[in-house]
Amino acid sequence: MARSSKPTIDRTSQIYRALRHAIMEQALSPGAKLPEDAIGERFGASRTIVRHALGQLAAEGLVELRRNRGAVVATPAWEEARDIFDIRLSLERLVMSRLAGRLAMIGEERVFMLHEGVYLAQRDVRELQFAKAAIATGWRILLEEAGLAADDVKQVLLAGSFGSYLSPKSAIRIGLVPDVPVSRVVAAGNVAGEGAKMALLSVRERAAGLALLEEVRYVELSDRPDFNDRFIDQLGF
Repeated sequence: MARSSKPTIDRTSQIYRALRHAIMEQALSPGAKLPEDAIGERFGASRTIVRHALGQLAAEGLVELRRNRGAVVATPAWEEARDIFDIRLSLERLVMSRLAGRLAMIGEERVFMLHEGVYLAQRDVRELQFAKAAIATGWRILLEEAGLAADDVKQVLLAGSFGSYLSPKSAIRIGLVPDVPVSRVVAAGNVAGEGAKMALLSVRERAAGLALLEEVRYVELSDRPDFNDRFIDQLGF
């Protein structure tokens, strides 16, 4: 039976999207080197997979593949750079004009109207930042304690009503969960309620739950001297 190439495709796409985003957002400057071994180590991928991703970027003109010298971020010609700047400036002005029309005042608070009667306030963004930072700091510390990397995570369960309505792709993009293939992120629903029912109705499940306590190690986060600094580092999206 032939092995599926889907994991390879997923990893190639992941590397391609990450590098493309970094180039487009100018996190990687023109001329910056893109060593295959370093990229492969960062994403837990082989050099062949990295090479495929770089080939896709080269086809778009974002990367220059130099024979026997590796890949670098492409340097656009002056005319291309000027055109890109003009287009970006025009798009930014268009977006700002559209967004400005959705700003409104609710009492003394300026809000962004999503729909009639539905709006987004600064406090909503701040609460999401706090929640994301707490969760992201937590799983990063737990991975370190276990001696694991993000690529070692086989499945991420998004529990509760919040997890049920959360887009796995968005959760990965803002750093709420580890940067793993989207297929590994699953909305699990009300697992606390379901677990309570299982324990109440089944002696076997209750015994399994008690046995699990012997395998779980509690890690206190709040008293760690580095927690606050790491929490602040994760506030950005």
